[in-house]
Amino acid sequence: MDGGARLARPNVSNSAGGFESELFRRIAAVIEDDRTQAGRHAAELFAIELEQSRQADHDQNHKIRQERNLEMPAATH
Repeated sequence: MDGGARLARPNVSNSAGGFESELFRRIAAVIEDDRTQAGRHAAELFAIELEQSRQADHDQNHKIRQERNLEMPAATH
């Protein structure tokens, strides 16, 4: 949220009915509903971020394999 405000997701230890919990539930209901514009936008952003994280993981794994391959010949001397 603007200004860095955060809402805690209601859970077993934080299940108080209060205003914050209700606000979180209502915001989540809109964001998680792909029939709303906000929900579709959130799903699109999530898909983009997920793909980028998968690509970053792939790149990182590739770099680690390359480093290990470079280290192996040096270790065999």
